[in-house]
Amino acid sequence: INENTVRLTEPAGNQAGFLWSQNLVNFELDFSLEAELYLGTQDNNGADGIAFVIQPLSNDEGSNGGGIGYEGISPSFAVEFDTWWNSGADPTEMDHVALVANGLTQNISAHSSYAPFVGVSNLEDGQWHSLSIQWNANDQTLLVELDGQIVISTTIGIINTFFGGNTGLFWGFTSATGGANNLHQVKILEFCSVDNSCNTPPPTADSPQIFCTSTTLDQLQINGTAIRFYAEN
Repeated sequence: INENTVRLTEPAGNQAGFLWSQNLVNFELDFSLEAELYLGTQDNNGADGIAFVIQPLSNDEGSNGGGIGYEGISPSFAVEFDTWWNSGADPTEMDHVALVANGLTQNISAHSSYAPFVGVSNLEDGQWHSLSIQWNANDQTLLVELDGQIVISTTIGIINTFFGGNTGLFWGFTSATGGANNLHQVKILEFCSVDNSCNTPPPTADSPQIFCTSTTLDQLQINGTAIRFYAEN
């Protein structure tokens, strides 16, 4: 739609859309994301939602229908924002947020395997909903905030639990529609990550500053004095 906004699906049936990082990201280091989600205007007949997904396979993964675009991606780790109740597959009729591994979107118990799912108020209200995802690699903690409220806060070893120690992962957003539909869009406001190709460890505060080959100093917007740069920020 513009430099920061991507339309994942039109309000039409049986569509799917995916937005992935171009490069593998090192989740052995911190990751943060500030974004906004738009999940349409149809409440009673709106589907299916948006998911934030981490996976090591490729940057063209995805599927359509009730799987919110990430069903069957394995291995994977997702934070889903589900707006459609699939009877026998979803744990609640409410719009909800859940952590789901390996694309098991049709498995009720999979929605609570790593943290309790959280029912939320209607997300299909024609409004943009703020999203913050904070991954602290040292503490192995994941914090998810939706509309300024913490919905998930958990300690989980993402790399070892889901990816066998593989630190290089793609991150992105997926969405899909089936018989019911909605307009799904995501707006990326800010993200902080380190490419997996960077083999230099983050410098300490007092060491010379070293950047990945993909980053040059003239690309940075700098304000203030006595600025120190850190690879993970």
